[in-house]
Amino acid sequence: MAASESLGCNDPQRLELKAIRSAWGRDQAACRLHDDGVNCTQISLKAELRYLRETRRCDVNARPVRFSSPDASYVALHPNTYRDAQVSVMGQMSVDDCKPGAGSTSGSLRDSGPGPSLPVEFSSLPDEQRTFLCTKQPFSAWGGVVRLRDDGRPYLFLTDVLGVELPR
Repeated sequence: MAASESLGCNDPQRLELKAIRSAWGRDQAACRLHDDGVNCTQISLKAELRYLRETRRCDVNARPVRFSSPDASYVALHPNTYRDAQVSVMGQMSVDDCKPGAGSTSGSLRDSGPGPSLPVEFSSLPDEQRTFLCTKQPFSAWGGVVRLRDDGRPYLFLTDVLGVELPR
């Protein structure tokens, strides 16, 4: 039985706990890329344990964590935590308009499970990248800056598509 079930967490709280577990795991896996990977992993594990000790029962929304590689739904749920942050957001990319020559530069990222999607704005979206994204709908880490709309809702601003710089 998952800890969230034994605590009696509701569905949104269980989704939040799942996103937190996934993000901690990605942060700890990313430590392998650092020169001091062991120390990085220890710091991340200690932070995770401290967070879990300090978080009471299912009250995960009271203390959002700023991960370097969060799920799309986690960013959507905690926009102020990620405002103006450079992050690598995990999710499956969908483009709003797949017609060649379309002027739209928007899309969305969705997690592999339930939860809100995160809107995306590209600096531009040439037909070659548009076709690739519409055909493949890749699930990947998308590096960009989280910005907030006037109404406070977040979106991810991207200047490249999986490492291919977009023209400005």
